[in-house]
Amino acid sequence: GARGHDSDATIIPGARDAPSGAGQQAAPDQSFAPRLERIGDCKVEKRLGVGGFGEVWLATQESDLLKRRVAIKLLKVGMDSTSVLERFELERKVLSTLNHPSISRLYGGGVTEDGRSYFIMEFVEGLTLGLWCKRQKLTVTERLAIFRQVCSAVAHAHAVGIVHRDLKPDNIMVTAEGVPKLLDFGIAKIVNRDVKEEDRAQDMPGEVGPLTPMYASPEQWRGEPLTASTDIYSLGVILYETLTEQLPYEFANLSLDEIRHLVCETSPSLPSEASFRSATLIAQTQTGTVATGNSTIPEGSKSRLRRKLRGDLDNIVLMAMRAEQGRRYATVDALIADLDAYTASMPISARPSSAGYRAQKWMGRNKRKVFLATAASAAIVFGIGWYVYAQIAKADAVLKAQIANADAEIAKKKLEISDAETAAEKNKLLQKDKEIFNRYNSLSKNDYAKNPEIS
Repeated sequence: GARGHDSDATIIPGARDAPSGAGQQAAPDQSFAPRLERIGDCKVEKRLGVGGFGEVWLATQESDLLKRRVAIKLLKVGMDSTSVLERFELERKVLSTLNHPSISRLYGGGVTEDGRSYFIMEFVEGLTLGLWCKRQKLTVTERLAIFRQVCSAVAHAHAVGIVHRDLKPDNIMVTAEGVPKLLDFGIAKIVNRDVKEEDRAQDMPGEVGPLTPMYASPEQWRGEPLTASTDIYSLGVILYETLTEQLPYEFANLSLDEIRHLVCETSPSLPSEASFRSATLIAQTQTGTVATGNSTIPEGSKSRLRRKLRGDLDNIVLMAMRAEQGRRYATVDALIADLDAYTASMPISARPSSAGYRAQKWMGRNKRKVFLATAASAAIVFGIGWYVYAQIAKADAVLKAQIANADAEIAKKKLEISDAETAAEKNKLLQKDKEIFNRYNSLSKNDYAKNPEIS
C-alpha cells in the first residue's frame, strides 16, 4: 500500500486504551478534511493521516525541473501555540540535518496563506517493516540484513546528535526495492552540543513524555533523561519482533501502570523461546514456512528456527534490551558490529568468550575447510584401516596355509610311522618264521630218530 511520512501521533500515558501510535493510522476520513488544492508549489491529492498537532498530505510537487510525489506535514488549524511551533520547527531542523538513504528526506517547507507551517518530505510508498517481512517471507538472515540498514540510519542520526525516541516497526517503511526508510522524527531529541540550547529538546525530570508502550525503554517509563541508549533499547525490541514475529512481553489487557512494571522490573523471554510460548502448534506448510502462531519465517521447522535464534542472536537482542542503560551496547555501531560478526560466524561481544566458543565460530566460518579436512581425515583413517585389514587378512591366510601344511605333514608322518611299525612287525614275524623254518630244516632224520619227542 502507499504510505507517506507518518503523523506525529504517539502514545501518551494516561489512558488504558490509548490510540495507536505513529504509523498505525487507519484510513483517514476525507469527509472531515478541509479542502486543500495547493500547498506551496505542490498540488494536494489526499490526506494520508492526522496526529496530535499535524496532518500528512499526499501531493505532487511540480516545477520546471522536476515532478515528484511528496508527503507534506502541515500544522492543524489552531495549533499555533509557542510550544507546538517550537516542536514543529525542531522536527524540520532535525530532518534537514539528516542525509541517509534509509531516512526519508526533507525537500523544503514554508507557511501556508492561512499561516500554518509545513514542510515537504520524501513520499515513501511501501509496507511497514513487519508487514514487509511477512509478505516476503524473509528468512532470519534476510531479516537481519534489512534490520542492519535500519541500524545504519539510526547510527547516522546519532552521529549528528539526534535521538529518535519513537523507533518501532510502524515508523519504518520498506519500499518495493526492499529499502527501509526511517520516518517520523516528531518527538526526536537533539543532543548535539553544537546546536543552540533553545533548539534542543529538554527532558523534564520525573515526567513521562510521549512514547509507544511496546517499544519504550525503562528510562522513558521512569521519566529519566534520554540518550542514544534509548534508541538502542527500542532497536532491541524491533529486532526481537522481527526475528520472532512476537513482542518480548505480553501486553494484552494490561494497564499502562502494569506495562510500566513489566518493562522496568522484569526480563523478557529469550527470542529462541518466544515462538514456543503459544500452546497451539500449527503444522509446517508445504513451502517450509515455520508456522509459529502467525509466523512466516521460512526456516524449515520450529526446532530449526529455535536453533537459529539460540545463542548469539538471543544474546544480541537481550544485550540491546538491558534494563540498565550502561549494560546495553554503548553505540548502535557496536550493535551493528555484533550483527556483522554473527553473519560472518565470528565471535560476538554480547557473549562470553571461551576456547570452545571461538572454535565453534571458526568451524562455522570455515565449513569448507572443516569438511575437506574431515573428509581427508576420514579417507586417511579408511585407507589405514583398509591396509591394516588387508595385512591382517594376508597374514591370516599365510597362517592358515602354514597350519594346513603342518597338519598335512603331521598326518604324513603319522602314516609313515604307522607304515614303519607295520613293516617292522611283519619283518619280525617273518624273521621268527624264518628262524623256525631254518631250525626245523636243519634237523636231520637222525635227529628225529634220536629224539622222537621233537616230532
